[in-house]
Amino acid sequence: MYLDSCAVEALKAVIKREKSSLMQSMSLAGGWDLLSMPETYMEGVLLLARAIVKHPQSLDFAVFTKVAPLLHHGDDKQKLTAMALFSGLLATESTYITLKKQYILGHLKNWHVDPSPTVRWLGLLGLGNAALHLQKKKEVKALLTEILETFNDPEEKVILMAFEAATKIVTRHKHKGHLGTEFVKIAKQLHPFLADERDKICGSATELFGDLLKALNGKDKSLMQEQVLSSMVPLLLNLQQQHSDVIKSCTDTLQECKVFLGWTLNDNQESWDTICEHLVEQYPGRLWSFLHQAQEYLRSPRETSRRAAGIFIDFLFQHMENSLVQKEAMGLLQSVHTVASVTTEEVERVCRHYPARCAMSCCFLCSWGFAV
Repeated sequence: MYLDSCAVEALKAVIKREKSSLMQSMSLAGGWDLLSMPETYMEGVLLLARAIVKHPQSLDFAVFTKVAPLLHHGDDKQKLTAMALFSGLLATESTYITLKKQYILGHLKNWHVDPSPTVRWLGLLGLGNAALHLQKKKEVKALLTEILETFNDPEEKVILMAFEAATKIVTRHKHKGHLGTEFVKIAKQLHPFLADERDKICGSATELFGDLLKALNGKDKSLMQEQVLSSMVPLLLNLQQQHSDVIKSCTDTLQECKVFLGWTLNDNQESWDTICEHLVEQYPGRLWSFLHQAQEYLRSPRETSRRAAGIFIDFLFQHMENSLVQKEAMGLLQSVHTVASVTTEEVERVCRHYPARCAMSCCFLCSWGFAV
């Protein structure tokens, strides 16, 4: 599925006649080459749609009206091309109002549950663009429900597009105060992905969580506190990952969490110690939860995750030992020891490659009875 050189040249001539700046955008981005190769054809179509969206005066409407009939009457190749242009051009207001809202959303909702991952991906792209034009709370909530259902799609690229579509809704409706409950629903759905071992999934989910915190209206912050506290451990431990995008998204989102909780901390490694102190002093009733989350990372196949978990547990225990909740902590540690069943071999596996400072973590774990 691609355009041969003659078709590409003909398309260039049409677009050049209509909009010279659009022609330049496509040329600079290599869009014509993408359209000429089967493996990059769809990328080229979407790049063309984005270029048209940037120069929408009349060309977007003309293309949209030509594309819509192919959704019903084209062959398989034409339909897929039409779907891509249809979804991409929905970013502009003029194309969105060309057809009835029910017609547009009906197509997109069918596509996002299609057996083909590419069609599901295009459906989510379209839903995200359509969300840019929805104003009524009921309509936005219905659209968001459709998007959230695809967070657990088996295909990574579909999940990433679902995150992107949700981000468009969050950005569009930030600080308006009418979607606070919906933002909490997104956060709950995101939580497992903050610890996902797929770097792109983890990074994108973390970034979306940060966007949610920035978008909250002041009166809705109390609704999100549980989600913030549940996210502190994965955000801290993921700072030790090797993927730069994951580190950046975790750093940025952790800063949003600090602001949310009213903490004024510096963004450096030493802040781990202060964060653990805050967690022990301010949330003693959640210590078992924090330790249990960290213990799960001790069994991670990634050495960086195991190492980070050991450091976090070390910091947390030291502050528990020195805090006013020492008696509670002792009982808590006994519970964690029983439930978590961390063995000597696991502790040694975590600490085997630690530098001198981290070796203290192993001794501290053992001193609290975690090695049996």
